[in-house]
Amino acid sequence: MKKRVGIIILVLLLLILAGGGAAFYYYYSKYINIDAIYPGMTIQGMSVGGMTQEEAKAKVQEYIDKVSQETVTLQVKKKESTFALSDIGLKCTNMDVVEKAYDFGKTGNVFKRVIEVRKLEKEGMDFPLTFSVDKAETRKVVKKKAKKFLAKKKDATITRKDGKFVITKQVDGVDIDFEANADKLTEVFSKKDWDHKSVVFPMDYTLDKAKHTKKELSAIKDVLGHLQHLMQALLLEDALM
Repeated sequence: MKKRVGIIILVLLLLILAGGGAAFYYYYSKYINIDAIYPGMTIQGMSVGGMTQEEAKAKVQEYIDKVSQETVTLQVKKKESTFALSDIGLKCTNMDVVEKAYDFGKTGNVFKRVIEVRKLEKEGMDFPLTFSVDKAETRKVVKKKAKKFLAKKKDATITRKDGKFVITKQVDGVDIDFEANADKLTEVFSKKDWDHKSVVFPMDYTLDKAKHTKKELSAIKDVLGHLQHLMQALLLEDALM
């Protein structure tokens, strides 16, 4: 009886070893020593398994070109100014991920490589892309695009025209530190949480409030209007006497 149990166990072990050997041979013959990136590998979520380095680089470059066409919209109060990321020299800072993706599973002994490739196919692996923009170009473009947001302070005025009081609205002064804003914007694109989409960037600015407002002068206008009517009434009364 014990002999039969031993034979059964031996047979089972041989079957397990045969199955493992078959799986090993499958991965070795299909994947090891091929001139391509192994299945399960992604770059920025894009599947590159089965691609050569050149094919993967082309796919990544296509993605970078697309991201370069995303925009930045500068905002100050209710005004906006927009430009493309390509205008400020957006570039990928880790194009070497293609080489890393290609090299994965291609070093070490055969057993180690087969284990890595099999795990990669089941669990996957992703290399995210990172970006940066040119600091000098960003300062230059931000200054050019945001100049129109500047404003000189002007108080509201009241004048008399054709027998009526006319009020011009006040203008609050707006001052902007272009370099400080540009440097702050530059940091956005090097952060890991940037989603590679267009950015709306509310700029920091200094507001110089006008001393006299339209609302203030409107109250004066009402008083002046009342006095005008009173003077006209008195003049008319004198004329009738």
